[in-house]
Amino acid sequence: MFQQTVWASMRNVTQIIGLRIGAGVGKHIIEVTQLFNILGSGGGYLLSANAFVAALVSPEERTSMFGVLSGVGMLGNAAGYTCTSQSRFVWREC
Repeated sequence: MFQQTVWASMRNVTQIIGLRIGAGVGKHIIEVTQLFNILGSGGGYLLSANAFVAALVSPEERTSMFGVLSGVGMLGNAAGYTCTSQSRFVWREC
């Protein structure tokens, strides 16, 4: 919980600084703050991936691409839970 809160607050403060600086440098500062999303959590990683896809994909394809990204995130969570539960099962049998 602490890590998710710290990275989000650092991102907000850095983006405020970027807005105050303005122009090209401020724009680059705001773009770099997306790294704070990745460091914060898996949800932050998905948030930055959505922002990246929104910049690359045409408006007609965005909804489907967001669905694909969400599906990949759910698949990763399911794989993590499956591997964890199987390792506990194997551990109990040993």
